[in-house]
Amino acid sequence: MTALTWLSARLGRHGEAHAARPDRPARPIPWLTGDATLAVAGSQSDVILFFDSSSRSAAGARTAERLGRAAGQRALPVFRVDADEHPEAARRLGVGAVPALIRLSRGQLCSMRLGELSDDDLLAWLDDQSSIC
Repeated sequence: MTALTWLSARLGRHGEAHAARPDRPARPIPWLTGDATLAVAGSQSDVILFFDSSSRSAAGARTAERLGRAAGQRALPVFRVDADEHPEAARRLGVGAVPALIRLSRGQLCSMRLGELSDDDLLAWLDDQSSIC
């Protein structure tokens, strides 16, 4: 299955995210390639992209786990992008440092948060996304 085929299945037929199921544990955040990242960024879907670096593997894994758990209760899909492996995607989306969280809505940047976030700040940022855009 190609990344874009998987992505289409994840987002649904019309680009809307599948609703989160609170009775299921959070799934790991899937990694995207540079091309898939740009395809997601240009889509008509609402998504959150988590830009990280392979050099931050332990810290990035902890953040991704916390983000996956928190996002599991929300309907927005979350994807992870390695900014070191896909610098063009990071540059085109304005990511100059990692970690970075980006909220895109219908191809437009709605919100960006740079740096590590505490659990409370991460939850607050995610909750704010429902009223932004």
